[in-house]
Amino acid sequence: MKKLLNQVLGKIIFFFSLVSYMLNKTFRDKIFVLQNSIQQVQSKDVHFQLVDCIVKIEDVRFFEHTGVDFFSIGRAINNYFFKGRKEGASTITQQFVRIIIGNYELKYSRKIAEILLASFIDKRYSKQEILNSYCHNYTFENCKGIAELCVAEKVDINAPLFVESCQIAARFKYPILRKNNYTRYLKRVRIIEIKTTSKIFA
Repeated sequence: MKKLLNQVLGKIIFFFSLVSYMLNKTFRDKIFVLQNSIQQVQSKDVHFQLVDCIVKIEDVRFFEHTGVDFFSIGRAINNYFFKGRKEGASTITQQFVRIIIGNYELKYSRKIAEILLASFIDKRYSKQEILNSYCHNYTFENCKGIAELCVAEKVDINAPLFVESCQIAARFKYPILRKNNYTRYLKRVRIIEIKTTSKIFA
């Protein structure tokens, strides 16, 4: 049901993204920047175990949705209005758009543009290409991209241990480790370990 919902709504959003591409030069310019980023790193595949850990914690339906996870958006809206709890609903594709475009404004207009851009890019490129560019462009403390982070953490990016993969995946939530977030980081590592070894996912 979740997959069907994402597919149907995804087609509607892609239609609007296509219209934006045809009518809006600013939108086309941003697509060009995103495409250039993907084309620069598309040959640098991320190890399958790292991919599994990152997807399970960042965007569990990454390989099913069309750039936007409407189920997660609905859940986030419900939790905000009825439980007073804020939570993220951005997919990996949306996060990729955000870090490449560099727009972090807390505005509805920015979010809508991000959704349209993510939908357009998802249609043009494979999931692996998008994920690779996301991983190799993400900024950590004193590092740009997962390859530099692995070097800094003395992790073999081509053959990481399972626990190392969980630790690297947790750094996407905590790119800079400090005393005030280290305990939360360790909890996230544990969550990833559970998610990647369980057959039941949220």
